[in-house]
Amino acid sequence: MLNKKVFHKRTALIFISILTCLTVVLFLALLSLYYLSILGIGYLFIPLFLILLEILTLFIVFSQLTNLFPLNTLSDDTYKNIKSQYLKDKNVVLHIFEREAGKWYVDENFYFNMKGYIFPKKYICSYFIRNIHYPIINKNKFKLAKLFRSLKTEDYENFYIYFHSFNKVKKCIIVKNSKTKLIPLNDLIILSRFYLDVLNLHNKEIVSYVSIGEDFYNSLKK
Repeated sequence: MLNKKVFHKRTALIFISILTCLTVVLFLALLSLYYLSILGIGYLFIPLFLILLEILTLFIVFSQLTNLFPLNTLSDDTYKNIKSQYLKDKNVVLHIFEREAGKWYVDENFYFNMKGYIFPKKYICSYFIRNIHYPIINKNKFKLAKLFRSLKTEDYENFYIYFHSFNKVKKCIIVKNSKTKLIPLNDLIILSRFYLDVLNLHNKEIVSYVSIGEDFYNSLKK
């Protein structure tokens, strides 16, 4: 059974996604009529405004859903312990197994409870990427905006994760040629903790230097 908060946020995300798709279809239909000179351009502004508003709402709800995860507690020490046991070499292959629905295990001691999340593997990949980024940012006193960009790392040359979900295996690239690999979805997942900064409702941490670790990152949950 899904956590109540997860259920409500997932439901809201699905509803807004459907609504956004319908609004886009309406906008395209009105745009076609405009090109046929049947409607004036003024009719396009309302659906365009609604699309922008719905996209903003999607980002907020997606961020709020993301910030509920993982459902178990992961501290600074969690990553340090995983690193000391499994991430010792310059070239790393890590295997993570979905032993229960929504629960992804490194071993019996380390797991990610992602039950109810829509992109569990991408979230776990973003977890490892941001933990690689923390010491780089702290050492170089980079602004927090660097957290959302691929960075050079001296710790690894190549780092791959293989996700085993029953009979399926999915590969994820964390580091390639000594540089972390951030795709837009991973970037968005990491950015979710800072969505209030993006909306200028929190503070300016995102554009300044602050010492960061997983405990600090988790303190930003909303």
